[in-house]
Amino acid sequence: MDQTSDAYIRKETINSIIINVIINMLIIWFLKKDGGPVLEYGDQGYEIDIILTSFLLFFIISLILIPIQRSRRKSGNAPKFRWDRSLQTHRILDQFPRSTWLAALMFGLIALLLFAPITLLILTELDITEFSPLHYTIFKGFWVAGMVLLMAPSILRFGIAK
Repeated sequence: MDQTSDAYIRKETINSIIINVIINMLIIWFLKKDGGPVLEYGDQGYEIDIILTSFLLFFIISLILIPIQRSRRKSGNAPKFRWDRSLQTHRILDQFPRSTWLAALMFGLIALLLFAPITLLILTELDITEFSPLHYTIFKGFWVAGMVLLMAPSILRFGIAK
């Protein structure tokens, strides 16, 4: 394989961002477009949606990406990658369970504990208590893009690492 692992991770991350932004924006648009404002609280509130999405997005992405990357690695279609023990993130990820399901659970929990509180705190500090369906769809697209940009490289590296 000619590609460096950094170029490969970058390309795969961009692909993941595009796919996940489109899927999440379509889901939220079709669920919310005919309703009223998306309020902060309640069964249909954005608070619950942000909490659930933070976990489920990365749990599902991991369940998809890890086996694909492992398969590509075994077939020689992914670059060779080894953990850099001098990087703390690499040392942590190297300790993750090798089971796809358990690793996906770990990635989902990390995203939940990292992104949900920060996002909800920022929205609270900005005094945003509701969105129109269109504005929430746009917000969700940018939010998902940012989260995938930050998390997908680690998931991809986990998948191609020996």
